[in-house]
Amino acid sequence: MARAVLALARGGTQVFVATHSVFLLRELELLLNEEPPESSIEPRYIGLYRETQTDEGSLSRAVRAEDATDPADLSAIAALEAESSQSLRYLGV
Repeated sequence: MARAVLALARGGTQVFVATHSVFLLRELELLLNEEPPESSIEPRYIGLYRETQTDEGSLSRAVRAEDATDPADLSAIAALEAESSQSLRYLGV
């Protein structure tokens, strides 16, 4: 799937991928790193997270978004946290 997404992008199609798969994120990143420097593919990573605040006894919730050109620059990657938790449960840790 990652190769198909990149083939579309190379052809000039704007592609938006929403995933909770760390495997897919890593595969896309690895394949993008193999692209020549003059490649026109410029990935953007967008992270969404829920923020809860308490102000003067009232509770407010908001969804916050952040974006980066490198997934490591995002403050939270929900897919990574979920996969890590699942791995620990699977291993019985």
